[in-house]
Amino acid sequence: SYTKDLCLILKQLHTAIPAIVHRDIKPSNVIITSYNRAVLLDFNAAKYYTPSSSEDTVLLGTQGYAAPEQYGFGASSPQTDIYSLGIMLREMSAAVTPSTHIFDAIIEKCTQLRPSERFGDVTELENALASLAKKAPKKQYMNVLRKYALPGFRTAKPWKMLIAVPVYLFILWLCLTLEVKNTYGFALWAERLITLLMMLFLIFGTFNYMDVQQAIPLCQHKKQLVRILGIILLDLAVIMGLFVILLFIVSFIAPALPL
Repeated sequence: SYTKDLCLILKQLHTAIPAIVHRDIKPSNVIITSYNRAVLLDFNAAKYYTPSSSEDTVLLGTQGYAAPEQYGFGASSPQTDIYSLGIMLREMSAAVTPSTHIFDAIIEKCTQLRPSERFGDVTELENALASLAKKAPKKQYMNVLRKYALPGFRTAKPWKMLIAVPVYLFILWLCLTLEVKNTYGFALWAERLITLLMMLFLIFGTFNYMDVQQAIPLCQHKKQLVRILGIILLDLAVIMGLFVILLFIVSFIAPALPL
């Protein structure tokens, strides 16, 4: 949906007279509005497209998103923006949990080194996306199921499920048979259930169940060590919160209940 929004914007730019090439399409130059539409910002690197030009006069763009021609291997053209949009589409599809490969063919064509081997224009890219969307209903349904499936079952891979089933059963058995000295009745079951939630969240937080890692910006960092630190902080925060709830139940609610 966001890619289609950006295609609509680029089509207006590329069909202007003269055509305008943005030349700096990247995540930080795209915002999602309150009505869930993608908007393209920052035209500082934009230029008019000159078909007769053989190379750019000024090397502008952002490393990792800029097309090869922006490094002196040719002149910027509408295909330059298509290249950068392909890089963004690759990042967006990789960020989906579980990651999706349904856009791979489109991404590959967008990001060809030679502009002539990319989509001829944004309309071609739009048509490719539309064609993909017609085949997507079943995949979308499966994605919904996978979204709510527990870690270990989201990819439906047998070996992962064979590991997940005994792990979940062991956690259930361990927590629901937990015995705490001098603790009985409601207080004991409260400790068992809170412990179960703690154990499950260690799994949910680590494997990003329902995108819980979005609660901690560090979890989205590009550096792996920073992401790991973010996941640890997320797990600790939730476990400490559950521990406080447990203390409240044991200290105030359980004593007030009749034996």
